[in-house]
Formats: sequence, structure tokens, C-alpha cells
Amino acid sequence: MIHEWPGDAGQDQPDTTRLESGQSRTIPVGEWHSFTAKEPCTCLEIYEAAPVEEDIVRRTVGGNLNLDKNEAGLP
Repeated sequence: MIHEWPGDAGQDQPDTTRLESGQSRTIPVGEWHSFTAKEPCTCLEIYEAAPVEEDIVRRTVGGNLNLDKNEAGLP
């Protein structure tokens, strides 16, 4: 699942998109986002090669968060 906070990183609840195997999603440059997997998988995050004025600002650095289903936004 991809969690996105469009336009306002302070938004309480993210917009959530569930992707199936082979699907992809483009997230606009500068939009806060995170990924949650409901089972082991391979997820590729590919950055567009474009000049930027500032480095990427990260809220977290990934890894296994051990979230319960409710926290992960899963049914």
C-alpha cells in the first residue's frame, strides 16, 4: 500500500492506494509518502533524474515497523 499526504504533510490521515503485483504508481515530486506491505515483497522506489535545489527530507528511514493492521491501513 502507498500512503500519500498530498499538498499538506501535516494531514492526519493519508490517501491510501493498494497496489497488486505488477502495478505501479507515480507520486509527484515533493509529496510525502510511505509504503506498507501486507506480506513479504519486493518494492522498487525509482527516482526521476532531475535537478533539485534541496536534498530529500525523510520522516522515517524504512525498515520493519511491526505495525498492526489498523496502523498499517489494512482491512
